[in-house]
Amino acid sequence: MLHNRPQKNQPDSNRTGLSTVAVINTNINSLLDAANLENTRQTA
Repeated sequence: MLHNRPQKNQPDSNRTGLSTVAVINTNINSLLDAANLENTRQTA
């Protein structure tokens, strides 16, 4: 998905990359929260 986007000569590419990283981090945190909940449920 990301590799189709041209990165050269784009002044906003760095900002776009940072916001993409922020979204990915949020998604990872959500996945980790879900995994932790599942883990806690199985351990209890």
